Amino acid sequence: MRIFMEYYYKSMPENLTWTQKIEYTADVIVRDIGYVPILGLAVVILRIITGVAQKAI
Repeated sequence: MRIFMEYYYKSMPENLTWTQKIEYTADVIVRDIGYVPILGLAVVILRIITGVAQKAI
């Protein structure tokens, strides 16, 4: 898992906001680990939270 996280951080574009980093993390998890229904629900919740946060900023 640690190797995966190190690889993932190296592959992340540098100039993202923190909300984009959360979305990118969710996308990477879904892409690399595979689609799990509970994980999919978590991604949807994250997207809603990040959407609200971006409107608040």
